[in-house]
Amino acid sequence: MFRLKSFEPAMQGEVNEFFAAVFRESGKSFEPDGRHRAFADISGSFMAFWCMLEEDKIIGTVAVKRLSKTECELKGLYVYEKYHGRGLGRRLAEMAVKFAEECGFGKMFLDTMVKHEKALRLYEKMGFICTERYNDNERAEVFMVKELGNIKIREITDEDFDGLMRLYMELHNNPFPERDEYVMSVWKRIIDDKDHHIIVAEVGGAIAASCVCVIIPNLTRGQRPYAFIENVVTSEPYRRRGLASACLNYARELAGKENCYKMMLLTGSKEKSVLDFYENAGYNSKDKTAFIQWL
Repeated sequence: MFRLKSFEPAMQGEVNEFFAAVFRESGKSFEPDGRHRAFADISGSFMAFWCMLEEDKIIGTVAVKRLSKTECELKGLYVYEKYHGRGLGRRLAEMAVKFAEECGFGKMFLDTMVKHEKALRLYEKMGFICTERYNDNERAEVFMVKELGNIKIREITDEDFDGLMRLYMELHNNPFPERDEYVMSVWKRIIDDKDHHIIVAEVGGAIAASCVCVIIPNLTRGQRPYAFIENVVTSEPYRRRGLASACLNYARELAGKENCYKMMLLTGSKEKSVLDFYENAGYNSKDKTAFIQWL
């Protein structure tokens, strides 16, 4: 079980040990008295800093640094190599982006190196694009920026019917439904169901992405419930901005609060980009075999 924890000053020694080890994996040395001194004084260097923990062991980190009133920087995104490919780096980065948006920043910058191909792919999938050099880091070769904008991740309300239905028209070519008695009774049933959550990403007042998360009560596994994810969709103009990932992240937090022991989803897509997207979000296709029967 992995969990995120905000940095506390008492953790500084553990964080130093993590950086020494994770830098060593990539053939670098941790220089807390030199070019890495910001990481040796986390409280004084960053607006926010999170650690990814496996039990009580730090296995990853990420930070947000203020650049100006409207701009910030993604810093310190590291995960031990043995945990690569499990979506943990994305979870850390999404936490940082969410924090920056909630703080009202308009842009988030980052710098990296060309050889960090996996990290570059992650940043691109999250909506970062290449930009001009913005700092004096001589070691950095690639500079990227993400427009944060007016983005809200929330659950639907009774007033969101039209906006959600317009988005669903891009999912399996669904027609816009009539507001007849049956359709509105289904809508009310979903709205009133405390275990049925429709999560949306709202951009400038428009519903741009969504997913459904249903919490299912269960009598096994110590009576812990499980969560089922469905109807993951992003409107075409808003794709590659990390909105679907933000919705899935919200669903994961919700499932965690409900004490779910697992989350499941199905996809009919065979496209590598789609399968990679779900793997980067923390899902895998190895633990279970899925069957479906159409009725």
